[in-house]
Amino acid sequence: DDALVSYQRARYAEALLQYIRLYGDGEIEIYSAPGRSEIGGNHTDHQHGCVLAAAVNLDIIAIAGRASQAIQIQSDDFALSPIEIGSLSARQKERGTSEALVRGVCARLHALGYQVGGFNAFLTSDVLIGSGLSSSAAFEVMIGVLLNGLYNQMRIDPVTLAKASQYAENEYFGKPCGLMDQCASAVGGLTYIDFQDLRQPRVQKLSVDFSAFGYSLCIVDTQGSHADLTGEYAAIPQEMRRVARFFGQEYLRDVSEEAFFSQIAKVRQACQDRAVLRALAAAARGVLRAQRGGGEHAEECILAEVRAFAQDVVGHVRQEPLHHGQQRAALGAAVRGGHTRLPPDDQQPCTCADGQDAVGAAIHVFSASFCARILSTQHLWHMAT
Repeated sequence: DDALVSYQRARYAEALLQYIRLYGDGEIEIYSAPGRSEIGGNHTDHQHGCVLAAAVNLDIIAIAGRASQAIQIQSDDFALSPIEIGSLSARQKERGTSEALVRGVCARLHALGYQVGGFNAFLTSDVLIGSGLSSSAAFEVMIGVLLNGLYNQMRIDPVTLAKASQYAENEYFGKPCGLMDQCASAVGGLTYIDFQDLRQPRVQKLSVDFSAFGYSLCIVDTQGSHADLTGEYAAIPQEMRRVARFFGQEYLRDVSEEAFFSQIAKVRQACQDRAVLRALAAAARGVLRAQRGGGEHAEECILAEVRAFAQDVVGHVRQEPLHHGQQRAALGAAVRGGHTRLPPDDQQPCTCADGQDAVGAAIHVFSASFCARILSTQHLWHMAT
């Protein structure tokens, strides 16, 4: 797409000029961290479930250079307060802020024995806010990638970066998120992730032709915000665990489909309808069934089983004696839970999850001004991947 190449060339050139205006000319490195979309299994990571997720070709890019003892970050929309490298403990007054995320990622990587140091960075983002692309996870992962490249020779693996990002969001920012968003952004591409062991999730990169299934991924810019939804977000895993505990388990992964659907009326009485709908929306069971396909056609089996699971959920919802409004809510929850945002490909897609690679691709250059001059020419230019 020549138009996209031209757009990206201008985008990177402008980011380099912004860096020079803010911090002066000097040696810099360029990094990218993509947004992500769930394909199946939304809100199942914290239930030790399985997900399909894809990095999208909307990303955060960072122009960065080493500094002494502080991290300074500015972007198109905000300027963060400097983060002193020698003071990485959590601060109550920072909860809910971007500063908390930066400090938290630094603290976790330092605790794991990796080198942490200061840097100056200018960030610009195409990751839409409030549209389900997890701009916050992309930002957290970007901080880890910057430290990985600037100070650790890219030795930190993507899953470790994801876990450091989740730690920052849980412990410093104050949001009890799972690991899926960060893992999808850090690993990149289309990815199957099994969270049975949260300490070491099993990650499998997939190669699937979406068009062969008649799917297109459409993304809508809602221009919304999740800033005031932490309490509502925290209720999701709490209510899912309430259903799991009805069956004597801690997580929904350990509850069988047969037991759940055979006792769904009793579960509704004990746990209330919203908790049951959220358990229905946990598409982990469908993704787990998909793995039975295995072999060289594992990717196709996974996507086919996600579709079959969605149809299965709809069937069970229709069998339940719900009022019309409740039935529609149940169907909506099931579709949103599996993130079935995949209309037939005869509808014009806005953005495609077409294989944005893993984060951290860096360009080492002599200076910001040199790179800006290169980008201003008409020579073929692309990021190293």
